[in-house]
Amino acid sequence: MRRKNLTERQVHQLPRRKTRYSLPDPVQPHLVLRIPVRGPVTYAAVARRKKTVECGRLVWKTLGTSAYLTLDEARTLARDAVRRIRFGLPLEDVPGVTVADVADRWLKLVVQDKGYRTARERERIVRKYLVPKLGDRVFVAVRRSDIAALLDDVASADGKAMADQILKVFGAIASWWSKREDDYRSPVVRGMRRGDATKRDRVLTDDEIRAVWRSADKHGAAGGFVQFALLCAQRYAKVATMRWTDLHGDVWDIQQGAREKGTAGTLRLPPLALVIVHRQPRIAGKDQVFGRPHSRVLTRLRGDAGVSGWTIHDLRRTARTLLSRARVPTEVAELTLGHSIKGIQQVYDRHKYFEEKAHALAALAQLVETILSPPVSNVVALGAM
Repeated sequence: MRRKNLTERQVHQLPRRKTRYSLPDPVQPHLVLRIPVRGPVTYAAVARRKKTVECGRLVWKTLGTSAYLTLDEARTLARDAVRRIRFGLPLEDVPGVTVADVADRWLKLVVQDKGYRTARERERIVRKYLVPKLGDRVFVAVRRSDIAALLDDVASADGKAMADQILKVFGAIASWWSKREDDYRSPVVRGMRRGDATKRDRVLTDDEIRAVWRSADKHGAAGGFVQFALLCAQRYAKVATMRWTDLHGDVWDIQQGAREKGTAGTLRLPPLALVIVHRQPRIAGKDQVFGRPHSRVLTRLRGDAGVSGWTIHDLRRTARTLLSRARVPTEVAELTLGHSIKGIQQVYDRHKYFEEKAHALAALAQLVETILSPPVSNVVALGAM
């Protein structure tokens, strides 16, 4: 009776006979296991050429033995071998290209040629983690367990966030390769992340805004960065790369690079934001207004403020919440943050919303000023009960 399934363990426990015999794999068509009298089992792909190729000749291609190939790897190699046999392609390349080869092609044809902004980081991940661990492995034979083992090692040594970045890069490579190979299927599936895929919802309260603002006053350019980020509601990278040459009076022309998310475009800054900008020293040969604040300075700023657990991006979320509190229309608030209009409206509505966004930032600045200096009428004397 023919087996319905075959496992790795069963392969090594197959009974031996007085002569060699063959057993077709019940899972992968055209994969045959040849069981010798003694020694490891041999895997072979068996298929016929197409009638237009060598008149339909039957071809056997040895893939390897159970001494160094797993059953899953043999099944993967068999799919590639069968395709080559049927179409008369060279069989010498059946083991396929390695992980290092595929990663190099992906870096060149996708990451570099398409100008990914994260090209350097993706190449670093490939060179530092993927190639040393998996570089010599046949790409199509890399199993889910291999990826899981790599992620476990990295999560233990360098943290879960780094492991998730490696998973993201390998998943992108595997997805790209699956579009170039007929029978390849990516081993990456849902649930392989090592970190928690939770969304942040941190929004600073009024008391926290006052404390952070006062602390920012004492931390130079980094403090100015924090204050300006709250008032303009833009992404971290946009504030960090803001240039003096992008400013035209009170108007900020936000630059947008290739393959970059949408920006708010051109913004008229409120007076409070301009005061912070012009407080920054202009250094000869350096066009950036703020630059990137050092993490150690931000840590000290948080400590001085007595407010922990917030990031620069949380300031953007706080600003968006304050825009709603200032009764700025949702559509205008989203455009002020640089989010695009969705659906068919994006096709037909070509209005720039310059004045509307200027009003939104002015309303945001006015609300921040009110938070920093609450009206006296809102203060109730302790004995007035």
